[in-house]
Amino acid sequence: MDLLHDLDFGIDDGPAYTQFAGRLLGNADLRTRAGPRLFLQMAVAQQTGRRPGPKPQDESAIDVTQVFVDAPFRLGEVSGLVRLGRQELDLSGNRLVTTRDGATIRRAFEGAKLDLNLKGSRLSMVSARPMDLRDEAFADRADRTERFNAVSLDLPPALSPGGQATLYYLDRQRQDAHWLRAQGRERRYSMGVRYLGHVADWRVETQATWQTGRSAGHPVRAYGAALSLDQEFAPDRPIVLGFDLVAASGDKSGTRTIETFDPVYPNNFGLSDAPLFYQTNYVFGGGSVSTRWAGATWTAGANLLVRHSTSDSVYANSRPIPGTNNAQRPTSLLPQVSMRRPFSERSEIYASLVRAQALGGLRAAGGHNALYSRVQITTRF
Repeated sequence: MDLLHDLDFGIDDGPAYTQFAGRLLGNADLRTRAGPRLFLQMAVAQQTGRRPGPKPQDESAIDVTQVFVDAPFRLGEVSGLVRLGRQELDLSGNRLVTTRDGATIRRAFEGAKLDLNLKGSRLSMVSARPMDLRDEAFADRADRTERFNAVSLDLPPALSPGGQATLYYLDRQRQDAHWLRAQGRERRYSMGVRYLGHVADWRVETQATWQTGRSAGHPVRAYGAALSLDQEFAPDRPIVLGFDLVAASGDKSGTRTIETFDPVYPNNFGLSDAPLFYQTNYVFGGGSVSTRWAGATWTAGANLLVRHSTSDSVYANSRPIPGTNNAQRPTSLLPQVSMRRPFSERSEIYASLVRAQALGGLRAAGGHNALYSRVQITTRF
């Protein structure tokens, strides 16, 4: 169950809603001793109450969400894997290529992926299209208006002190980009580096991206960066402190260049559990504390969101929110509390509450505070 009051902070008559949703996934995994593998996943998703209406991933009759064949091979010291078909993508934890979770159809692609491993390094290459989701049974298909190509290289341990460093290059082509200054055909290249490891007892995840290309005839020059730190204290009752700092560029005045960062295929809940913002034109920072009590993990945190550029908008649902390209930089304060408790080896309950404070940039556009809550039960058979 999800409750949101109000969508887009009530700007442009953004509605309130209470949604009840469910998803059923089923898998079949055939593995052979020789190595080849066949994997099949099917899903059904239903919802009621979402306003102004469900998104394509919110509602679907039974359909094939993944079906692929794995073919492993070896050439001398190089081991490899070819994966063909409809599949979820993971490029070594890249923040720009994530699955879409919750009570929805997960994000998948149709195409090919090649992994090559040599002496602790891994090279991954992808050519695929995201899925075009349809309501009818067995109607989903590859989106012919979009293509995604990627190359990702995990560096060997000697070049990744204390963790794993990854270089990546992404190529996204689509026909329906929606930015404040440009709408239409876009081809955007994203190149960067990601590091995950430990520094002085802190778990460190950092990623930096530079983007170029063209969007609706305009040149693209954009960037994004993220840093996450986590450390666990007090082993008798673990307390985990976390800190996040994320930035994504936005359009500046006096230029034709598109400087709005494209988060490509982002995590739904990258800023908070509330589906209020799209991850571009912002600087975002804050922290959280987690502990275990009564069999559950309890987390409390707060994050401040400000616009990177006042010449660009606040974005939600992959589009600019009307009226938010004003002179006010502060956007929202996002305090959140959550609880996750397993009640068997295969079942758990998760609940969260976000009280999103509308700050200057949203209030100048007519926005007000928003409230979001979620209760989710997951059971695996």
